[in-house]
Amino acid sequence: MMSFRAPFVVACLTVASFAAPATHAQQMSPDFNRQVQTTLPSNEQLLGQIQDALPTEDLSTVVDQTNGSVSTAQDLVDQLQSALSLAPDDITRSRIEGVLSHTHAALDSLEAAQSESSLDSARGRLDQARGEAQEALSELRPFVLGLVATGDITGK
Repeated sequence: MMSFRAPFVVACLTVASFAAPATHAQQMSPDFNRQVQTTLPSNEQLLGQIQDALPTEDLSTVVDQTNGSVSTAQDLVDQLQSALSLAPDDITRSRIEGVLSHTHAALDSLEAAQSESSLDSARGRLDQARGEAQEALSELRPFVLGLVATGDITGK
């Protein structure tokens, strides 16, 4: 009796392991896939804009460059909130919420940098924003690339 159960359990687990990814892939809506696909390049753009502004030696130039970063961060927040509303499951919602939390923190730091009165303070805020944008990207990149690897999105 015991020798019959082991192969049966192994067979069930094998079938379940192949069926689970297919089931998850079927739950991903095309709208979610399109929405989440746009967030990775937006996050990369945000991080690049912040990094470009950091070495600037003039406060007014830092503020001007930060204005563009604020706009990019706000667009990214909107994209992430749209993706969150379309997320197919709790795991996906949790991942998007984590990225969104870091993106909100980056946006807050960028907005604070705009009102700083010294170059050092503005750079400090930009560095905070850079750290948060990097954390968001570190969470977002493997998630989106995982969707590319499973064929849920194209990666283009």
